[in-house]
Amino acid sequence: MAELSKVSIGDGWRLVRWFVVCFVVGAAGLTVYPTTWLAQQLVEKICDAMIVASIIGLVVELSSFNSVVARVSEAVARKMSAFHLPPALRDLIWNTINIKLIRYDYERRYRLLRISGGKLLIDSSIDFKVSNCGTAPAEYSPYLGEEEAYKPKFLHIEYGLPNGRTNAFDEESLRRFTHQRDTGAYAVQGLPKLTLRPLTQVPGEVCRVSMRFTTIMPEEYSDITAFGGPTIDPVIQLDEIPEDLEFMSPGDDVEHSDQGRRWKYCRPFLQGQHVRVWWRQRAKHE
Repeated sequence: MAELSKVSIGDGWRLVRWFVVCFVVGAAGLTVYPTTWLAQQLVEKICDAMIVASIIGLVVELSSFNSVVARVSEAVARKMSAFHLPPALRDLIWNTINIKLIRYDYERRYRLLRISGGKLLIDSSIDFKVSNCGTAPAEYSPYLGEEEAYKPKFLHIEYGLPNGRTNAFDEESLRRFTHQRDTGAYAVQGLPKLTLRPLTQVPGEVCRVSMRFTTIMPEEYSDITAFGGPTIDPVIQLDEIPEDLEFMSPGDDVEHSDQGRRWKYCRPFLQGQHVRVWWRQRAKHE
């Protein structure tokens, strides 16, 4: 009934006016029609029917208004959204424009530490916020995955709502949520879900997420940050690297100074899209 309360007085009257008129006519007929007049019993039955019909109509109209409008709107929107494309593509576009959970203030920090065997220990931390931009509550829990070949260790995941429940897991407690997928990758999934209410209902309600993990990679290599959902303006930050290596994260719409260690992507990313970083031996100047 929340949407119904937003209907203007004029629109509301046009919505129910004929039911009200039917009720008034039926009630007036029962009240003022003389019992001595012609067809009194017939008039009484007609008035009873008008009153019952108006009451049923009002109840059904008001109770089903929101769902009917939602269903019709969705049907029209689906037909109008990329109607010229095959159904599979239309469904993909429809799911994209009906996204609820948005990630922002996303920052991934890298520490590259040299270890034996010509390898680097990549110590990564990821922090971001999640908000619900939809119209209904949505459940959320973080997901984290890495390829088996990189020997990942999932060290810490913490997430929670302001003034609400916070879930925190260390390396040991994360093991029971870590699963090996068919592709050989390891993934942390199935963490307890939190319910995020829409920003239109609870302005400022966000889920803060913090994750830390390590991988082992070659001294000259690249790494991908794949986004688990729509993400706005992510940042790559380099905190530590051996002096003989250089690090870069080029791409479109990136803010970065030549000597800086921070790359801000000034654009949104959808689920499955990613950014890539590279590190390699620093060029020697003669």
